[in-house]
Amino acid sequence: EDIFSISNRGVVLYGKVLSGGLAIGFTASNGIRIVGIEVFGGQKRSAVTGEHVGILLNTKDKKMVEKFLSEQSNNIVNFQKS
Repeated sequence: EDIFSISNRGVVLYGKVLSGGLAIGFTASNGIRIVGIEVFGGQKRSAVTGEHVGILLNTKDKKMVEKFLSEQSNNIVNFQKS
């Protein structure tokens, strides 16, 4: 649903997981890695279908994040779009 940057941390993706799953530590072929997953009220090690999550990635480049999402959409997670 949203993509935003956090200074000195990286880019956060926020949305509902429509299918698939993901976990901290997943690294894409372009080097982007999932370094955090958060839900309302806490942190998680993984997320599955139906959860609303924020995913922290180890990059500040939003264009690389968009490429990451398009390349990985069938492999890890499909997010609900606004």
